[in-house]
Amino acid sequence: MSSTLPLLRVLVVNDQRAMCELWQRIIDMAPGLACPGYALDGDGAIQLVEQHDPDVVFMDVLMPGMSGDEATKYIISHFPDTLVILYSAYSDSEQRAIKSGAAEFVLMPIQPDKLVALIRRVYREHRNR
Repeated sequence: MSSTLPLLRVLVVNDQRAMCELWQRIIDMAPGLACPGYALDGDGAIQLVEQHDPDVVFMDVLMPGMSGDEATKYIISHFPDTLVILYSAYSDSEQRAIKSGAAEFVLMPIQPDKLVALIRRVYREHRNR
């Protein structure tokens, strides 16, 4: 990878702390990406977006409390420069993701290299037109 890659700030959101920590490590190890934090629910995601102004949020659709698709609607209406990638292990969540305005939906599981490539592709497609 080129050293001229922009540093993309990516937040991760999942109700399982271990998954957040794993994805945070994967993102931090990828050239040109940084994960300044993670949240365990939609409310936490909104707070982190307010604090860190990320380029991308990688968020689960189904979580207790505020769901990922609800948080996505808020994020894209208040922070239009932030892209949200929603994911789920359940294919029936795709319609919720699309209706929320998410930039992309991905069905889990995803391999680490595919996650990094997905983040870069979505950012490139939506910001570097």
